[in-house]
Parts: sequence; C-alpha cells; structure tokens
Amino acid sequence: MKSCLDLPALWALNCVPIIGMLWSFRSYYAWEVLSAKVPSEEKRRECWKAFYQGAAFPTLARFLLLGAVYGTYEAIRFKVPGLMKIRYIGQTTLGSAAIFGLFLGAGSLIHCGKSY
Repeated sequence: MKSCLDLPALWALNCVPIIGMLWSFRSYYAWEVLSAKVPSEEKRRECWKAFYQGAAFPTLARFLLLGAVYGTYEAIRFKVPGLMKIRYIGQTTLGSAAIFGLFLGAGSLIHCGKSY
C-alpha cells in the first residue's frame, strides 16, 4: 500500500495533517471497540432462542415464500422470457427477505439490548 509520500508530484500533499487525522480517528474508534460490553454466553443463547424458537424464523420463511410466489406471478405477468424468470423470481425473493432482515435486525437490537 502506498503512502501519500509515494504519490507523483502532481498529487503532492502535506502528509502530516492527514496522518494525524487518521491516527485520531483510529484511536477514537479503537477506544469505542475496546470499551464495548460483550453480552454473556447466557444472554447470547437467549437471543438465539428468541430468533429460532420465536416468531422470527417462521416469519422469515413466510417472507421467502411470499417473495417466491409474488416473483413467479410478476414473471408470468410481465412475460419475462425463458431462464430470466428464475433470475426475476430470485431477485424478488431476496428483496423481500432483505426487507424482513432489516426490520428483524432493528427489532433484535432493540429487544436484546433491553434488560427486563
């Protein structure tokens, strides 16, 4: 990896402020990571059970099924040619799963972060 000192004369920079700024960002984020509290094994297992044994996992399966059915319907409706139907169905399925995953992730962060 090249440093800013190795750049051609056209891109000559004063590297000291840039390196200082990068070092301060690095030390700030390193402190944030090192000071983070890691949940206990019991808490991680509890969140894992809440996902797989609760409503989240079956709902994910339903979203995937819904995406596949809706993708098939749209592929037929828009007369998508040949094997492009498979791609279209896959994109719709993954799109619906991604939306579900976004809300699941947000809900999991909110729920597992609380202490009751």
